[in-house]
Amino acid sequence: MEILLALVVIAFAFPLMVLASPLLLYVVPLVVVGLVISYIVRGREHRGKLWHWHHREDHT
Repeated sequence: MEILLALVVIAFAFPLMVLASPLLLYVVPLVVVGLVISYIVRGREHRGKLWHWHHREDHT
């Protein structure tokens, strides 16, 4: 019974894996690029705020 269940799971999972693998090849790089871009943008915003704060401090 357990063997049959395992075979059924494999039978369903294998085509899904085959179908998902090309999607993963597209999705994973997109996710990585998105995270890198968001990190750069956040870092730039943070540096900008720090620069403005120091700049304001220098002027006073």
